[in-house]
Amino acid sequence: MPRTFVLLPIFLLLLLVSPVCAEVQIALTGLPKELQLQVLEAIALPPALKNPGPLNPLWLERYQKQLPQKVHDILEPFGYFHAEVSSRQEPEGDKVLLRVHVDPGPAVRLVERRIELVPSTAERPDLALKDFPLKTGDVLREDLYETGKAELLAHVQDQGFLDARFTRHEVQIDRELNQARIFLQIASGERSRFGAVKFSGADEFPERFLRRYLAFKPGDEFSYRLLGRTQKNLRDSDRFRRVLVIPLPEERQGVKLPIEIELEPRKRYSLRPGIGYGTDTGARLALRYRDANVWKLGHTFNLDLLAAQKSQSYTGSYAFPGYRNLNTGLNLQGGYRAEQLDNYNNSYIFSEAEQTYGFGGSRIGAVFVRAQYEKSDISADSVYTGFLMPGLRYTEVQLPETTGKGYGYHLKGEVRGSDQRFFSEISLMQLLGSADLFVPLPFRTSVTLRGQVATTLTDHPFEEIPASLRFFAGGDRSVRGYAYQALGPKDETGAVIGGEHLLAGSIELGKQLGQHWGVALFIDTGNAFNSWDDYVLKSGAGAGLRYGTPVGPIQVDLATPIGGEKFSLRLHIGIGFGW
Repeated sequence: MPRTFVLLPIFLLLLLVSPVCAEVQIALTGLPKELQLQVLEAIALPPALKNPGPLNPLWLERYQKQLPQKVHDILEPFGYFHAEVSSRQEPEGDKVLLRVHVDPGPAVRLVERRIELVPSTAERPDLALKDFPLKTGDVLREDLYETGKAELLAHVQDQGFLDARFTRHEVQIDRELNQARIFLQIASGERSRFGAVKFSGADEFPERFLRRYLAFKPGDEFSYRLLGRTQKNLRDSDRFRRVLVIPLPEERQGVKLPIEIELEPRKRYSLRPGIGYGTDTGARLALRYRDANVWKLGHTFNLDLLAAQKSQSYTGSYAFPGYRNLNTGLNLQGGYRAEQLDNYNNSYIFSEAEQTYGFGGSRIGAVFVRAQYEKSDISADSVYTGFLMPGLRYTEVQLPETTGKGYGYHLKGEVRGSDQRFFSEISLMQLLGSADLFVPLPFRTSVTLRGQVATTLTDHPFEEIPASLRFFAGGDRSVRGYAYQALGPKDETGAVIGGEHLLAGSIELGKQLGQHWGVALFIDTGNAFNSWDDYVLKSGAGAGLRYGTPVGPIQVDLATPIGGEKFSLRLHIGIGFGW
């Protein structure tokens, strides 16, 4: 046979398998957007087809034959078991376009979900089934199933059942009917309890003092949530730069789980400056000296100096911690304060003793007694007054992160009074209350509601009551659109002299813009007055800009009086500062 006929088939075969210069691109159609990226990642070209240079047609054909199985493998965990895949090659100049069309077919949906807890104790913790990500009628998704399993097990373990495990975790799929059933069974085991607590790294603090920060007692049912609250209590004390709360399962004795708390204290002594500005007070400078562990007993001594354009304050305080709980203790303070405003000037020296009691969470009650001597220049009158004033206080604060639902609130109430028969030059009783509520709304918006009420019960001549016990309205945190302390009853000369009662409220709609910026619209209303039967509320409205900084939020508001008042614009600026 001639050599030419022998070599011709070989030559033709080499032409078929010889590489050609071409770039391969994939065009995928037929899938919803949420699955498009998943499938594109799964069918990504192998290195042999992505490398620059000649294209091997046999490699491309082999890859094309593998596409249906690759697509099936990625779609099944998303609930699609009947996908059909077609593909074709379309040469385009020096490129090869590989068109892949996927018809996912009908999805497998959940028709039954049975989740059971088999406890070995009498108590059954809530499984929080409402939060399980797969519900009847949903498309069966493997990722949501695994997430739900992990969250359920973590929820049971957080109830104190540390040995909880799945004794059944089964998914039954009927491909013909496109139906799925989930069966989960959790054996809880015996509930663990907090065992002994050991502190390390903070020997200069008495252990009795450190135990105030525990959110649990040895013997209580174990909970990771309470461990987290304990860690937060210690961090918020501003005494420790590092806090680690560590359960020790390897040392567990029966159901009792020991806890170790590693602490790294901050410096005992600190000197911290602060700056700020507020339309109410003007520019201000502050300085705080602090001893965070007096006598190495956990006692605290603070010396605060505040110098502002319109006010000055020089105070000292000493806190004796109580051992009943974190919010119990005895606080002593005293010092000098003064204000210089357009409608009055006052200055006073004071001392106060306050015994606080924690009632769980952030609820704090207090009994106090205050001694004060004050000079007030109001209008054309000068008032010199000394009094001894006992009273009761109540506060409750829930920040958005502690409520777990995004909202927050701050409640305050106070009852105080003095009597001429007991070391006082005036007799009166006052009741004060305020409430702030923060409610998140969709689209990164929120509404903040504020309310304030105060009243005075007295038969004493009003002109003998000092400025610190009179009520005024207006200013940055009252009725914006009016100057600070500019609202209230007036004398015959038109000077504001304050009133016996106060009523104020505000509604503010905020919108977050980016990480630090925000804007707000608000309406404020309120006034001070002398009779509940005859009073007029003044109102203001405006808009504001918010910006978060390391020294506190910057708040810039532009407001005007409304409700028949003469139009004017007033700028309110506040730059918060913290210690």
